[in-house]
Formats: sequence, structure tokens, C-alpha cells
Amino acid sequence: MTEEVLFYLGAHHTNWLATAGVPLFVSRRRLQDRKSFPRATTRWALDSGGFSELTLHGKWTITPEEYVEQVRTYSDKIGMLDWAAVMDYMCEPQIINGDAKTVGTGLSVPEHQRRTVQS
Repeated sequence: MTEEVLFYLGAHHTNWLATAGVPLFVSRRRLQDRKSFPRATTRWALDSGGFSELTLHGKWTITPEEYVEQVRTYSDKIGMLDWAAVMDYMCEPQIINGDAKTVGTGLSVPEHQRRTVQS
């Protein structure tokens, strides 16, 4: 017996939730400043936006409680949310150490892993 794989298409246009007709993967950062939300006509998953958060700020700019509240809001107002990603801490060297375009967290790989699992 073969299991079917469900693929979520990464979408940077939030209005696609109402029109795409295929499962979507949408970043929280694309939704966070919206005043209103499209009603989903397809199932979708929420990306926490961790890569952007850590790249731009070197830390999360929202608390876990705020993230949970946002997830609940999106689930209620948009509908059809399958799952939401954790507030992850990527372990790429540029995220940890920073570079010309990245602030860097200055934390260790084990600390990033601990924080990801804890979230």
C-alpha cells in the first residue's frame, strides 16, 4: 500500500488562499499586518516565519503566546488551517553567526535546537 503525499505550495500572495484550489503554505509574516483575511477555499499550513524573524532581528519579535493567538485568529478567520509550524530556530551558520545581510543570534546550535523543541 502506498501513502499519498500531500504537497503544500509555498504562497507569498495571501489572496491565493481564496483562489488557488491547491494546498498552500503561507508565512505568518505575510498575514500579520493584514486588517482583513481571505476565506480559504483550500486547506493550508502556516509557516511561523522564523527564518525572516531571525535573519532580520536575530531573535523572535513576538512571544509564543502572541504566536498562538495569531494562529487561533488565522484558523478562525481564514478557516481550513491544517497545521501551524513551530517557532523554529534554524541552525544555518548565517542565522547563528550573522553576515552582511543577517543579524545573527549569537547562540549555539544546541541552544537553537533546544529552543525549537521547546516551542
